[in-house]
Amino acid sequence: MDVLRPQLLRIEGRIYRKNPIQEQTCQHEEDDEDFYEDQKEYRSTMLQGSMECTEEPCDAYVVVQTQQGFQCTVSAPSLLYKHIVGKRGDTKKKLEMETKTSISIPKPGHEGDIVITGQHRSGVISARTRIDVLLHTFRRKQPFTHFLAFFLNEAEVQERFLKFQEEVLEKCSMPQETKTNGIKKTLRAWLNRWCSVNTNVAVSTLSLGIKDRGVDGSIFQKPKKLHLTIGMLVLLSEQEIQQTCEMLQQCKEEFIEDICGGQPLEAEMAGIEYMNDDPGMVDVLYAKVHMKDGSNRFWLLRVLPLSPPVSSENLLQELADRVLERFQSSGLIVKEWNSVKLHATVMNTLFRKDPNAEGRYNFYTPDGKCIFKERESFDGRNILKLFENFYFGALKLNSIHVSQRFTADSFGNYASCGQIDFS
Repeated sequence: MDVLRPQLLRIEGRIYRKNPIQEQTCQHEEDDEDFYEDQKEYRSTMLQGSMECTEEPCDAYVVVQTQQGFQCTVSAPSLLYKHIVGKRGDTKKKLEMETKTSISIPKPGHEGDIVITGQHRSGVISARTRIDVLLHTFRRKQPFTHFLAFFLNEAEVQERFLKFQEEVLEKCSMPQETKTNGIKKTLRAWLNRWCSVNTNVAVSTLSLGIKDRGVDGSIFQKPKKLHLTIGMLVLLSEQEIQQTCEMLQQCKEEFIEDICGGQPLEAEMAGIEYMNDDPGMVDVLYAKVHMKDGSNRFWLLRVLPLSPPVSSENLLQELADRVLERFQSSGLIVKEWNSVKLHATVMNTLFRKDPNAEGRYNFYTPDGKCIFKERESFDGRNILKLFENFYFGALKLNSIHVSQRFTADSFGNYASCGQIDFS
């Protein structure tokens, strides 16, 4: 770990550093994996608990004095209760013993508050701090459930996207049994005649360099699911979904109405790019989304009057970034990026084996365990050359949705749990 740049945990406006720990590795029974993982996280939390708790202001938490001493409540989704309890209740017992408190946790499947009681205020605050860190740590291990997004599935864009797919498959795909076998047959014949090498190995190696490798219809996004993601969310209860919708409504009232001026943002989807640094080994190809030249200029003077002026080309970026910042500051979105990349995924190699996969966020089981998905990249050099400036169509962005992953509504789009409209 770089001692000058330790890993930081942001919890309710406070920042804690996560100190490294050294663990002795040993073999355990498979059914005890969760227990030892919980214990590892707990010990890490205890080290963080050396985090200058005494320096925290007394009003960091709401602690109520009762006849039995002091009490503090923690709101948490029931899915995370097990991480506070631990295997056989060991995590909870250690927390209670080391902080000299009593911790009451609702039964599995029942929503409610975790209640901490103790004779000393400092012990209650210490237990609350450690529970917050545990909840934060295990929440970050949960797979993303929802996302904030603009829908980009207007009729013209869907039609042009299908045209893009058709032309890419026509000009850049390689039928597996036609081109590939034909080229391999020619290579084998030439090598057998002129070289004394293992032709099977040589042909397999040379075939890796064939352009358009890996391009087929299975890696294209579904046209009705085209979208621009603002941020990914982990929402583990109906209460958290409602909180997200309320936060989005607050964004509308505080700054979105000023930016949009009560009308849709006029944008367009044009040009393609790839995520990684090698066009011959592409996993994600995306279309660029940006404001139309000259659009929404009437409302420029209304945007952030005390801040530097925002050009019309940056209105969409400004709106997306401010929504992201607001959700990051609230803790609903983990801060990974300072700005939203305005793009719409059009090709993704994860779709090859799982049509419902959604980019880099599909690497966790429901238990929060990381899994590895083998990906077969594709050669995007011809696609980038032929379709670099492909025009997908004009957009009128009039709403932001709280969408649920791995779902589809009656129209084939992602199911929306809530939305705000600009006009």
